[in-house]
Amino acid sequence: MKNEADKIRKLYDDASANYGVLVQRSNYIGPDWLLKNVSAIIQKPNLKVLDLGCGPGNNVANLRTLNPTLLATGVDISPQMIQSAQQAGTYQNLICQSLDDGLGFSADQTYDLVVALGCLEFVNDIDFCLGEAARVCKHE
Repeated sequence: MKNEADKIRKLYDDASANYGVLVQRSNYIGPDWLLKNVSAIIQKPNLKVLDLGCGPGNNVANLRTLNPTLLATGVDISPQMIQSAQQAGTYQNLICQSLDDGLGFSADQTYDLVVALGCLEFVNDIDFCLGEAARVCKHE
């Protein structure tokens, strides 16, 4: 599994410089879908968001158009993507790790919203990953 994680890390490190162009060319619908489907929760002041597979920060940048006060934590396996997200300045916290390693950095029910767009296909144990996402998401 470590070998698989290394391959994924390298794939996204290599793509990081052109990631925005690659996403745009692919006509990826994830960001638009996200904006259309978070309206019930997004207006909460200081909304806490966990962005799994955050890449350079596109999801949080889009969410900030609806709620500029949100507080975001991003997780990505790629150090280069984390560096791009740091440069964008949209996150309060960034963590470079595989989603297969769990979310031990977070207490139970910390986040109002957990986003996982375009990353779960690279997770080896989807049940574990989603269980961790459910654990750290508030249940209101």
